[in-house]
Amino acid sequence: MRRLLLISCAMAATTPALAQTIDAKGAKELAETLSKYVGKTAIEKKIIDVRPEGDGYRVTFSSGKLLRIAAKTGILQG
Repeated sequence: MRRLLLISCAMAATTPALAQTIDAKGAKELAETLSKYVGKTAIEKKIIDVRPEGDGYRVTFSSGKLLRIAAKTGILQG
């Protein structure tokens, strides 16, 4: 049993991992996934923006855009 565990650990350590490339397509897919939680409007209006950067994705939240849209729609008026 120990041999089997040792062999499987050795194979896992030497097998190359499948890495996802960081590109605009991946950023779009991540944005679509996020839109399920924050709404499509937040992604479309760039309140939340996803873009590839380095070896990952940068997700930014623009509170300024959120406040401008809220002011235009009258949400902030009491």
